[in-house]
Amino acid sequence: MAAAAAAAVSEEKKLSLKIMVDIKAKKVVFAEADKEFIDFIFNLMSLPLSAVTKVLLLNEKGSVGCLGSLYKSIESLSSQYFEPNLSNNSVLKPKASVTLPLLSLYDYPSSDCRIFRCANGHTSMSDVRGSLCKSGCGMVEMNYTYVTSKKVALGYVKGAVVYMVMDNLEVKPMSISLIKSLVKDFEFMEERQVQVGLQEGLAILKASLETSNVLTSVFLKKI
Repeated sequence: MAAAAAAAVSEEKKLSLKIMVDIKAKKVVFAEADKEFIDFIFNLMSLPLSAVTKVLLLNEKGSVGCLGSLYKSIESLSSQYFEPNLSNNSVLKPKASVTLPLLSLYDYPSSDCRIFRCANGHTSMSDVRGSLCKSGCGMVEMNYTYVTSKKVALGYVKGAVVYMVMDNLEVKPMSISLIKSLVKDFEFMEERQVQVGLQEGLAILKASLETSNVLTSVFLKKI
């Protein structure tokens, strides 16, 4: 599968999220989340800028600053301007695979994998044409096909734990003492249930690059 970001799947995945809202201050104080949502926001940290820009452009969410213009200019730049053995895919497609199911994002390196190894059988390898091995020998091109992993991703955090996600996406294990430190007046607290699907996931991604009040920005304007 050497394709770029996939289109929205026929049956959209949804995550349930419980948010605690300060109705007086009109802001989300924190969200109560399980492993799935925590793994999702942790995965945001692993996305290269090219993948972030691409998924926002594909879903008509725009992009932050001038990244969209930069992405499109690299995409349209002729291969004649790149160094040998490089192309616009070298910039726009990371060498490591990127998977983020909630956003329908499944990016993999190009299947055209050019590897050069020592012509005299030494163990040196390179992905740059014209390289010399450690012994000074020339390198010859070997053709390989990139194969995606069939392993099931386990995510990052343990299940069977309730986590608190602050408005700025800071994550902590749920505790009574933490709730008391965050909530000054329980009279104005209101519990609400929200669903997180593709559009909400994209909004969280975009808001995380623009504001420190991510959950308020994404969910309060929807309610």
